[in-house]
Parts: sequence; structure tokens; C-alpha cells
Amino acid sequence: MLFLFMIVSLIDVIGIGLIGPFVALLGYQGNIIDDYPIFFDFFGFKDNKIIILFVGITLSLVFSLKGFVALYVQRKILSLVMK
Repeated sequence: MLFLFMIVSLIDVIGIGLIGPFVALLGYQGNIIDDYPIFFDFFGFKDNKIIILFVGITLSLVFSLKGFVALYVQRKILSLVMK
């Protein structure tokens, strides 16, 4: 059970950690590839809109995954209490 709590917390930390860079990318005035070439090196993205969309979708997926895992953990807790 402790492992499940740790997984939920880890996913939450990852999601919260992505919020800051996402907001920074939204307000970035220059070409993102010039200052952050990792997006081109790993993913091949060249356009600012594509990079922002990718980070936004990743952020949404992380929080969705966290919600499903948290729901599973709550069901496990309730199943232990009901026995």
C-alpha cells in the first residue's frame, strides 16, 4: 500500500513540476529551439506551437494518469476498510 501512495505522490510531483516550464513556454517570445535544443534533438520539433502543444498534452496525460492511479488507490483503501 505504501508503494501505491509513493507512486501517486511521484506522479503528482512530476505534474506540478511540468506546470512551471509550460507557463514559461507560453510566455516565451523567441524561438524555443534556439534556447532549448533538446526539443529538436529528442523529438524533432521545430515550431513553437508544436512544442507548446506537446508539453500541454503531456501535462494533461500526467494529471489524468494521476487521477486514475489515485482512484485505484482509494478503491484499495476502501476494500481494506470494508473487509
